[in-house]
Amino acid sequence: MIPKSIWLTLLFAVIISLSIFAMIYFNSRHSIIHPPKTLNGFMRQAIYTAYTPEGKLRAYLKAPVMLHYAEENSSYFEKPDALIYTSKRIPWYVTSNYGISKNGTNWVYLWGNVIIHQLTTGGHPDTKITTTALIIHPQTETA
Repeated sequence: MIPKSIWLTLLFAVIISLSIFAMIYFNSRHSIIHPPKTLNGFMRQAIYTAYTPEGKLRAYLKAPVMLHYAEENSSYFEKPDALIYTSKRIPWYVTSNYGISKNGTNWVYLWGNVIIHQLTTGGHPDTKITTTALIIHPQTETA
């Protein structure tokens, strides 16, 4: 039979091992979900407008709150409301509760009551899509 002190030592070793594992695991998960960022700019009632080389409207975005971070040239939006034109000049209206972008506008992630709406235009029927989340790649006009 093993003495009581050995059982206590083993129990403490297991508890310490589990504690160390939990600290490492949860700390690494936290840094992936919430990477450390330095706020670069804060805007209220922000408006972003982009034009084609010909001077035609390409995209229009407004948001009550927008935060910009230097890391990855990323931004956070609350209640973004956007009008985006495809290269064929087909307008899409996009709204959501939240959004983030990385590398400027190369990658945009929207979540929370995302609504994508295209009005009837030249052979394209009225289209409305509702989802919980959406990733948009504006440069390639894909989502």
